[in-house]
Amino acid sequence: MHTEKEIFDELRKLIDLRLKERCLKKVELAKLISCDSKHLSLMLSGKRNISIRILANICKELEINPFDTATLFKSSKASRFMNRIAPFINKLSESELVTFAEMMKLTADKENIPEL
Repeated sequence: MHTEKEIFDELRKLIDLRLKERCLKKVELAKLISCDSKHLSLMLSGKRNISIRILANICKELEINPFDTATLFKSSKASRFMNRIAPFINKLSESELVTFAEMMKLTADKENIPEL
């Protein structure tokens, strides 16, 4: 089972890869997502927590699925679960995303991931 830190580390690596693929600098990404470039840099380096809103904007801009099962979720049970809920995640408001994240923390134990 992956910890929250491991998941965000993987997302940061994926974000760095997409930035390189698109020849984008963090400063340019910051402008695209309306975020202060220094604040974004601190979040992407892991020195500050990344907000759900900023993460969602980054993923949208760089066309990253934050629930990329190939990279982030190795268990087939978790993979199936995340593939089924990912389309609905993008429709949630920021407060709903926070609630969802808290709910996921409570069910993080792989035995508790529901069958869909």
